[in-house]
Amino acid sequence: GDAPPRLAEALRSAAVVYAEDTRRARILLGHLGISRPLRSYFAGNEAERAPELARRLEAGDTVALLTDAGMPTISDPGLSAVRAALGVGAAVTGLPGPRAMPLAAAVSGLPADRLAFEGFLPRKGAARRARLASLAAEPRTMVFFSAPARLVADLEALGAALGGGRACAVCRELTKLHEEVWRGTLEEAAGHWGEIPARGEVTLVLAGAPAHLPDGE
Repeated sequence: GDAPPRLAEALRSAAVVYAEDTRRARILLGHLGISRPLRSYFAGNEAERAPELARRLEAGDTVALLTDAGMPTISDPGLSAVRAALGVGAAVTGLPGPRAMPLAAAVSGLPADRLAFEGFLPRKGAARRARLASLAAEPRTMVFFSAPARLVADLEALGAALGGGRACAVCRELTKLHEEVWRGTLEEAAGHWGEIPARGEVTLVLAGAPAHLPDGE
């Protein structure tokens, strides 16, 4: 229902639709009454698909790229497609639609005039520790993506690094049938979602660090 008319027009005009998940894309095209050739385009096959996409553009085809629940290139496949298109002098444009990152920030109840989008946290090791340490003093509201199976671990790690009392909002399945927005602190969130495992697409919005005033001494 969120699909704008312009999206349907673009998909109808495309010679081929590349999609992160062709099964999901087929559902969307069916809902819009559109039949187009579908080709997969995901992290595991971007390297081979990008040259193919470029050849189609060079031949004069209009190509569409869909990702599952977000915007191509924003923590989703697509950067290689954009670069391939630019490399052959093709025009690149985007189409409006639901976006988890700005929508989550808007409904979180936290300041959204300045944002730091962090995507997915590194899963483990030194990269994860370094990222968490770098965020401790970030004054802007932060937005993260998290997989349902890693949400509690992410909440606990952020609480340990930034303080469990930091305000946050856990936004799940935005604009979909089971949309939910939970608000509280990092410590409360870890407890809540530890008891009720999250399902679907998860976006976490986290308050920035409070202003720090040096002591007089």
